[in-house]
Amino acid sequence: MNDKQMRLLIVDDQTSVVQGLLCGIDWSALGITHVFEAYNAFEAREILMKETVDILLCDIEMPAQSGLELLHWVRAVNIELECIFLTAHADFEYARQALAMQSFDYIVQPAPYPAIEAAVVRASQKVLKRREEASVFEYGRVISENDYRLAGQIFNDFLEKNIDEKQYDSYASLGDVPERQQTGCLAAFQILSWEKDVASFNQTFLEGILENVIGEMFAPYAQKIVLYGLSRDRFLFAAYGREAYVMDDGAVRRQLFKTLEKFEEVLKLTAAFYYKASESVSEMPELRQALVRAMDKNVILKEGVFCIDDLGAPPEGADVGAGFGRWSAMLSGKMVDAAHKDMIDYLDFYTNSGKLDDKFLWKFYSEFNRMFYAAADDASIHLYDIFSGADDARTYSEAYTSVTHMKQYIDRVLDYLKNNQASGMEQENHIELVKRYIHENLDRDIHREDIARHVHLNEDYLSRIFKRKMGTSLKEYIVTEKISVAQQMIRTTALPISFIALKIGYSNYSHFSKTYKKVTGISPTEERKEDMRENN
Repeated sequence: MNDKQMRLLIVDDQTSVVQGLLCGIDWSALGITHVFEAYNAFEAREILMKETVDILLCDIEMPAQSGLELLHWVRAVNIELECIFLTAHADFEYARQALAMQSFDYIVQPAPYPAIEAAVVRASQKVLKRREEASVFEYGRVISENDYRLAGQIFNDFLEKNIDEKQYDSYASLGDVPERQQTGCLAAFQILSWEKDVASFNQTFLEGILENVIGEMFAPYAQKIVLYGLSRDRFLFAAYGREAYVMDDGAVRRQLFKTLEKFEEVLKLTAAFYYKASESVSEMPELRQALVRAMDKNVILKEGVFCIDDLGAPPEGADVGAGFGRWSAMLSGKMVDAAHKDMIDYLDFYTNSGKLDDKFLWKFYSEFNRMFYAAADDASIHLYDIFSGADDARTYSEAYTSVTHMKQYIDRVLDYLKNNQASGMEQENHIELVKRYIHENLDRDIHREDIARHVHLNEDYLSRIFKRKMGTSLKEYIVTEKISVAQQMIRTTALPISFIALKIGYSNYSHFSKTYKKVTGISPTEERKEDMRENN
């Protein structure tokens, strides 16, 4: 549940009381985001078992089971909430029991709404304090167990403004994350290539290795490191002084180059680093966005160390759509290889010119898809045919993130298009082969995969071109043809209907009879009687 949510349950057997509280109090003004209602303890239990409730506003005297018994059950099943009792009886024994079960407040009715509102606000504050203490305790417990990943999560949460300054200060006081008033270096890096062995490491192990290498490089300057993995190949880290020592730009740059060399030497990784030295922690949330943006822009996967202040916009003049008209005509003319080479040359040209960034690549990706979808539609190819596997889907979804991925995407889809781009005449020939196969095998249980294997086509592709050409699905056509033959045999022969069913591949007579009636409107038995009447 979101820490900002506050949920309250009203329980009273009197409808007027519940509705009065619901309508008479502005709950949102009190910070209550959800209000549930129940009219007895049993309804309340059902809600409490399904929903998270922070505050229980409950009557004591109710039929079958009292509010005190309800709270006793709540405590027994370890549901953590604050309970405010409302009662029309100022009974000392009630108050004693409520206190013994640690109810938050005890209000004698009739009570003005402001008194109830004040109690709810105080209960909300207690809930929020308990949440904060639990959160800090949990972070502190794991940090004390040297879980560096959680320290990175805390730091990134602060940079993304998922936690406020007060919460962050509580965590920083526990150690392993820099305090807001400290100054340090914030850097991001993306892994551009890596050996297979390193790529197979699990994320926790990989982040631990990377943090250790970076920590070793920055240790001579008395710097601590906190690292966070943004994704499988992107990371963020801060270096800050143990003894308030702040590294200047030159020192940071030198150590990052050394880190890059160490990555290549020990881990066989290539990477690109982006950084800014001498930045206060309180200003780092804005810097984080700039660093992530810098990684997004490096679609040519250029290796090195880059100060964020030195990165400018790419030169103007790149015309993304220049070649798509020509390439579209090539694909329509089945000149797939020529279009393929031309596109790769085009990307290489703009890469070498320095005019290619993430915006350029996204536009190229969008235009390429628009062109390819049209060509695929003409060939009755569906995207699922190409990207049915997990690796294929990743090729599709990551194509615009780098020039390398875009080239892989082009290779994949154009190769598939080339191998499946059948002409209209070829499609007609395929359909005729399918129809012939069906007629020659009416006595069998015919499956789509058998037909596809016979005509050497992808199953989904076969289904689409068949429906496109015939106006009916492959399955419907098979059933219709089988029933048509059965109908002819029933009308022109004296063969038993059960034998006819077997002749067209139906071993289950009941299934055959139902299918026959669905297609023709009458049962096979009625068909034969009808034919006999006509002949007589």
